[in-house]
Amino acid sequence: MLRIAILGFLMLLFVSPLRAEGMADQAYTATLLELNRVKPGQNPDLILGKNQLNGRILDKNQRTIGKVRDILVAPNGKFETVLTKIDVSGFREEVAFDVASYVTEPTPDTFTVALDKDQLKQNMPKLMAATNTAAGSSSSLTISSLQNGTIYKPDGTVIAKVKDVLIDTRNMQISSLVVKLSSGNNRGAEIAIPYEAAAAKLNGNKVDLTVTDAQAEVIASMAKR
Repeated sequence: MLRIAILGFLMLLFVSPLRAEGMADQAYTATLLELNRVKPGQNPDLILGKNQLNGRILDKNQRTIGKVRDILVAPNGKFETVLTKIDVSGFREEVAFDVASYVTEPTPDTFTVALDKDQLKQNMPKLMAATNTAAGSSSSLTISSLQNGTIYKPDGTVIAKVKDVLIDTRNMQISSLVVKLSSGNNRGAEIAIPYEAAAAKLNGNKVDLTVTDAQAEVIASMAKR
C-alpha cells in the first residue's frame, strides 16, 4: 500500500504539471478559434481601435463637441481616461475625461459625456487639472502605444507586431490584439490573440508584450494570410 501511495504521489508531481500545461494549451487554442471565427473588425461586438480613435465626442444632448485623440487604459485593458480635442463655441482645448466620472455611452465611433456645453465650461478647471495629470503620466498604457506593440517569446525573439486592438465597447475594455507575424512560414499572416494572455510593458511610445513558448507555437500555426 505504501509503495502504491508513493507511486501515486510521484505521478502527481511529474505527470500533473504536463497534463495541466496541455490543458492550458488546449484552452488557449479554443480561445483563438473563438476570437477568429470572423475576420477581426467584422465582429459587431468588437471594434478596431483605429475606429475608436477617430471617434467623435458628444455632449449629453448628443451634440458633437470634439474628437478622440487617444485612450489611457489600465494594465488589464480597462478604459481609464479619454483624451480629446474639444472645439465648441470658439473654445479649443485638449481635455481628458475620466471614464468613471464622465463617459456614459460609448459606441463604435463615439463617446458621450454626461455634460452639456455650459456644464463643460463650468467644469473646465477640474477637467484641465485632470488633463495636466494625464499629460504628465509616462507610465500609462494607451491605445496608440498598444498599436505600436511588439510580441515576444520569453527568450526575446520577436514573433509578431501589433497591428491594432479590438475593443469591447460595452465594457469599455480592450478584448484582444490583432497581430501580424514577423517570421516563420506564415510570416505576414494576421491573427487576433487575447490581450490578457500577454504581459504588457511600456517601452517609450510602444508596448512590449510577452507570450509563452507554447502560446507562440499555437499563434504561428493558426495564423492565416
